Amino acid sequence: MNEQKPQQTAFATPQDLYQTDDWRPGYFFSPAARLPRLARNWPQLKDVGADVLDGWRFSDNPESDWYLKNVALRDPSARDPITGERARIKAGPKLREEAERYRAAIEGDLYYRMRHIECLELKPDNQQMQPPAIEGEAFCTQPGDILIRRVGNVTASLVTEYHRQHPVDANVGIIRGLPQREAVWVTFCLNQQLYKEYLEQQFGTTSLVRVGLKRIRSVPTPPVPTNFARLADQFLKHYNAKTEGEDRLFQLRQRVRRHIQPKLPKNEQEFGSFDFYSPRDITDVLSHASASQARSSREMLDTGEFTHLGELANIADHGTKQTKPKQRPENPRVLRIGDIDAQLGIDASAATTNHTWRHHERPLSKFDVLISTFVSSPRVGLVAQDMPEPIFPTEQLAVLNFNQYPGAYALVMEHPSIQRQLEQLATGTVQRFIHSRKFKQLVLPIIERQTAMFWHQQLADILNDQSQQRAQIRTVLNEMLQIYEKAHSGNDSHKREHAA
Repeated sequence: MNEQKPQQTAFATPQDLYQTDDWRPGYFFSPAARLPRLARNWPQLKDVGADVLDGWRFSDNPESDWYLKNVALRDPSARDPITGERARIKAGPKLREEAERYRAAIEGDLYYRMRHIECLELKPDNQQMQPPAIEGEAFCTQPGDILIRRVGNVTASLVTEYHRQHPVDANVGIIRGLPQREAVWVTFCLNQQLYKEYLEQQFGTTSLVRVGLKRIRSVPTPPVPTNFARLADQFLKHYNAKTEGEDRLFQLRQRVRRHIQPKLPKNEQEFGSFDFYSPRDITDVLSHASASQARSSREMLDTGEFTHLGELANIADHGTKQTKPKQRPENPRVLRIGDIDAQLGIDASAATTNHTWRHHERPLSKFDVLISTFVSSPRVGLVAQDMPEPIFPTEQLAVLNFNQYPGAYALVMEHPSIQRQLEQLATGTVQRFIHSRKFKQLVLPIIERQTAMFWHQQLADILNDQSQQRAQIRTVLNEMLQIYEKAHSGNDSHKREHAA
């Protein structure tokens, strides 16, 4: 006869039952119950003057009722029986203007998604550095707001004055109205495992986590420790400097784009497609995209202001063994596409040894330019500093060694005309990628020496400053963690995790 395991027991006080809206027995054995037991005398977030707001509820599907009614200004319930077209809504100037703002925000990706929210820091792509199309709504960000991911892995980040005040989508919540130092403290707490477990409440179910606004409002909020104020000020100082650097990079990118645009042939400026191709534009790949790229390249070369990438840089071939195997570490650290951020930076600390990735034979060196070979995940990065140890890029990254001014040409590689060439040269259907040998077919504008030198130095200065600010932030976060653990020391069983 099999022995039965002893049954778990737990005692729940009336206060425990009062403070939770979940009376299932499994809850009191779950990690989600640990925070309320620790925080019996702490106020909830709703009691400390914070407003918890929903994100922008919209649809980017042109066939959805919301899009038809609010953007296309069509009646979803009325269709012409002959043409099948939706009936137009009678709209005044104000409604038409609002519809255009919605269209600009959706088509220009001018809103924050879950992927932009990382631990304590909001990390926008280049598109979100554009001026907002929608302003003044409750679902638009404001300086001092805390943005919290509500689906999947709960994460919170802080908004600064240098972030554009775009809307956030409905998968993101907004915590607004806290004093600056308290906002930093609450953001730090929300990124710790104890708070994640409370919000996510994953026990006895495999369904996708979605945190409700009511749950966020009920988060226990510990008083801000007196010795935390200094660290909060230091964090804000370095975080603001980092986001200011992102704004400077955006201005530099805009300058590069304005410089390149007049050089493009008319067809390339209009982003047109060609219906007829000369025989000399037919390559070994018989496709519309390949022929279109060949013709665009030829027209750009004919202007005398463009040249092939192979004339400007050496394109590293991951199949060429440039380093003897005995010189390689036994467990090499590998840099992946995801380790390149949207601001051209390289996060060397994220390079992993726990992998099965195939990688280049040569480790990264200063001023290497990295390009993602997956066109669905465009990323350009510049190694602005010497690597502290050998780090090898994965084969999913192309490595370019420019003859001079690599920073300038890293910025050029982001231009839409170059990204469009990459898309045209890509192969595959679902995961479209470009082989490293195809990079030789890319055509880039020739940048004047003084201009290229200025761009390169500007980018190198920005990236070096960003790296220094990140290092300072990591130091501050380590000190914050010690204060956090002391403030939560009443629960020795909870897992200590630094989510920075």
